[in-house]
Amino acid sequence: MQKYFILNWLFVVSIFLLFINDHFLKFEYSNWITGKLSDFTGVFILHLLIAFILPKKKYFSLLLTIIFFIFWKSPVSEIFIKIYNLLSPIRTERIIDYTDFLAFLVLPFSYYLIQNLEKYEFLKIKKVNPVFFIIPTMMILISEAPPLSHYYTYSDGDFKCYKCKTTVNIGQQSLIKKLEERNIAVYEKQKIKSYGDFGKDKYAMFKFYRIDELILEKDTLRNIDFYLSGNDSKTTIYFNGMNLPKNLSVSQVDSKVIKYYKKMIFEELKEKLK
Repeated sequence: MQKYFILNWLFVVSIFLLFINDHFLKFEYSNWITGKLSDFTGVFILHLLIAFILPKKKYFSLLLTIIFFIFWKSPVSEIFIKIYNLLSPIRTERIIDYTDFLAFLVLPFSYYLIQNLEKYEFLKIKKVNPVFFIIPTMMILISEAPPLSHYYTYSDGDFKCYKCKTTVNIGQQSLIKKLEERNIAVYEKQKIKSYGDFGKDKYAMFKFYRIDELILEKDTLRNIDFYLSGNDSKTTIYFNGMNLPKNLSVSQVDSKVIKYYKKMIFEELKEKLK
């Protein structure tokens, strides 16, 4: 019976939703729904997975799910995440946001399913070895961050952004010159840690750039890191990260705020290039 805790269609749909949301929807449609969807599906999946591993400890699996999720969403887990990311090819990240604990609302449903799954034969996936579900499930649960191919560079700012890019109809050198003409100090950085085609935790020899300070509306943004790619007539700007305005803490940065600042930065840069 225990194998059906993960060999059921609700589990499969939840895994699919978690993967699609973490790697696509969050970046294309940043809002409260996509922000919380991963938490709800993640808690549901985690509870069923722990129940599969500890089938005779149903009450304990519920408690363990709560404890682990609280640990994951607390500052205590930060050091473990950093160590893990240094050692693993599959990166993971999370933003500390205590409203994510709303995801515990899914636990009565997952607990009911664990207790009553035998009543719902149509949900069971039969004649399949659970190992084919466990391995991809663990990988999807861990890989909340985008794959390495989406990491253009590493930024040491409070706020990092992946797949954040825009293209302008101006060459790289002209772009830098125009920014400097408008008193925006831009300097090159060499041997910056990078990912993707250059491999995990290696150093690239091409040019990266940083704007020390940029004032947008009432906020002062600092250490804005970006990388340029293109030719003499067109340049793609990859925005990598920055230090947050003093009025914001890391725990307050959700997908909506990230999208807001990304848009502000790109709009300001394009305005400066006119």
